[in-house]
Amino acid sequence: MGRDLIFRMSEKHTLLIIDDIIDNLMLLGEAMSSKYTIKVATGGVQGLELAVQEPKPDLILLDIMMPGIDGYEVCRRLKADQRTRHIPVIFLSALDKESDELQGLDAGAVDFITKPFKLEVVRARINTQLELLRMREQLQKARLKAEAASQSKSVFLANMSHEIRTPMSAIMGMTDLALEKATDPRQRSYLETVKFSADSLLALINDILDFSKIEAGQMELDEHPFLLAETIEAAIRTVSILSKEKGLDIVLEIAPDVPVAVSGDSLRFRQIILNLLSNAIKFSDKGIIRITVMSEHAGPETTTLRVSVTDP
Repeated sequence: MGRDLIFRMSEKHTLLIIDDIIDNLMLLGEAMSSKYTIKVATGGVQGLELAVQEPKPDLILLDIMMPGIDGYEVCRRLKADQRTRHIPVIFLSALDKESDELQGLDAGAVDFITKPFKLEVVRARINTQLELLRMREQLQKARLKAEAASQSKSVFLANMSHEIRTPMSAIMGMTDLALEKATDPRQRSYLETVKFSADSLLALINDILDFSKIEAGQMELDEHPFLLAETIEAAIRTVSILSKEKGLDIVLEIAPDVPVAVSGDSLRFRQIILNLLSNAIKFSDKGIIRITVMSEHAGPETTTLRVSVTDP
């Protein structure tokens, strides 16, 4: 009984037929060998051994009633093994109750064919499952290709954003030095415009850098102590020229119980406030934009704050 019957044909899908009836093995093997490479096993243990041998089967036809371990258990073991869990299994069985079919599907099979069967039906079911397998493999390749392209794009954006920040720092630093020495009102106005534009561009670069880091799975928060009011006021200064041009006033209101210093990522916090302020200015024509900071919960180690930006 421990014989391996193999009908070999190159460049074909490989079928593994597991059945303890030799006549069934010969019938299916001869009927399918013109289109597929056929491996056969006369028992569950032998079938499990052949399933992991190269070339691995692309599909398994499996009987249920066999000595030793039955087909249900063979299917469960196939699906539990990382090497064979992807191989579709079709049961070929004389059992014809609905409960038998449900048990087979529950074990992990993709189809259930009742004996006696018509060979054209078996061929059609096999073709359907192999076509589905081919489509799944194509989708998997396309997904991996898309993920690789997205990863490359994210890495490129992160590198470019980082490189752009270096000259931006020099522009902003030299602008600050020029503002310290500028006495002519017109010159100061020009320099303040440059500073505002540089701050806005840096905020945009930071947004791009953060977005690309998130996509690349490299986003990390830089936690450190900082003064809350000072950080918010820095964001207000960045948009002050634009708000004044539109006749808008920005008012900061911090509740008395809010701590002066907190620990967190001041850069990300400032970016969030800056984005909210930019939107408020963009969609407002006149009035007061209010920034309110309130304490919602204060624990021994953490504090929850509510920061709101309200436009007119």
